[in-house]
Amino acid sequence: MKIGIFKNPHAEYMPALKEGGEFETLEQTAERELSARFHYHGFVVRRLFIFAAIVMLATLPFNHSYIPYPLSFSVAAILILAIGAGMATPRKTITAVTNALISVFATTLFIYYATYGHIVYPDNDFFLVINLALATTFLFASYNAIKTLRGIFLDDGTT
Repeated sequence: MKIGIFKNPHAEYMPALKEGGEFETLEQTAERELSARFHYHGFVVRRLFIFAAIVMLATLPFNHSYIPYPLSFSVAAILILAIGAGMATPRKTITAVTNALISVFATTLFIYYATYGHIVYPDNDFFLVINLALATTFLFASYNAIKTLRGIFLDDGTT
């Protein structure tokens, strides 16, 4: 907040001006700021991404011959998960959107490959179990990422 041509050094502690010219009370300001942070579930998404990346890395030597893409695609997917986990922050909306897109895409991909692998390689239960475990992990990540987006974009006061 500027006073004349000078910036007020205490502006961050002053109540926000609402529509209609009324000021927010201290309780309203605290509630608004805490609700924005309360909806942030990026910490859960981060842990799930790292867990999935570790599972993918640990099982890649055993499953690479069943994956219909070059090995470099799997390595890139592991790195994308690590980058998505590392970039997650409650301050940037773009990271919440990116993590939601990654988790929904990964859920779809691993559900598809669990089914595909079971049809094409019916004797390989390890490939099926790993893909189902990863699909489940990304399903939980999708749920938490969407809850974060709901908190950012809807701000309806629910959790």
